[in-house]
Amino acid sequence: MTLKSQSKGLKPVLFKMRYLLLSLMILLTILTLPACSTITAVSANQPAESSVSNSLVTQNTTDAPSAYGAAAALKDSNLKLDKMLEYAIEDEYLAHAEYEYIIQTYGNQKPFSNIILAEEKHIGMLTPLFTKYQAVLPQNQAKSLVPHPQSLKEALEAGVQAEIANIAMYENFLKLQLPDEIRVVFTQLKEASQSHLAAFKRGNI
Repeated sequence: MTLKSQSKGLKPVLFKMRYLLLSLMILLTILTLPACSTITAVSANQPAESSVSNSLVTQNTTDAPSAYGAAAALKDSNLKLDKMLEYAIEDEYLAHAEYEYIIQTYGNQKPFSNIILAEEKHIGMLTPLFTKYQAVLPQNQAKSLVPHPQSLKEALEAGVQAEIANIAMYENFLKLQLPDEIRVVFTQLKEASQSHLAAFKRGNI
C-alpha cells in the first residue's frame, strides 16, 4: 500500500474523530448551561433578598410606639371619630401587653395583676363601638411594640408613663364633639386610668 492510499484511508477516520470531538464539546456546553443558570439565579436573588430585609427593617423602625396608641393620638391635629376609636383601643392593647409581660417576667404582682383585668374590660368596652360606628377594628400588634422593663421599679415607672399618656389622650378626645355613648365610654376609661396612675405612683407591690 502506497502512502497516498494510506492518506486516503485516514481521511474518513480523522473526519469521524473531528465530528466526535465537536459533538462532545457541544454536549459538554449543554450540560454546563443549567449550572450557569443556577449561579446567575442565585446572584440575581441576592439583591432581592437584601431589599426585602431592608424593607422589613424599615417597617419595624416605623412601627414604633410613637406611631401607635396614645402617642400617635397626641400628635394627631385632625382627630376624627374612627381614628379616636383606633387610638383608644391600640393604647388599651399596649397597656394590656405591657402588664402581661411584667406579670410573666416578675410574677403575679399587684397592682399589675389587678390592672391587667381592667385593661381587658376596657378593650371589651371599646370593641363593639367599631361595629356600631362603622370603624375598622385594628389588629392587636402591641406585643411587638411594648418596652420590656428590666426591673419592677422600671415596670412601675413604665406604668406611670403609660397611664399619663392615656389620660392625656382621653382628655383631648373629650374636648371634641362626640356621640353621647362614646363620650361616656371615654370618660370612664379616663377615670380608670387616673385610678391606675395613683396605684402605680404608690408603688403598691
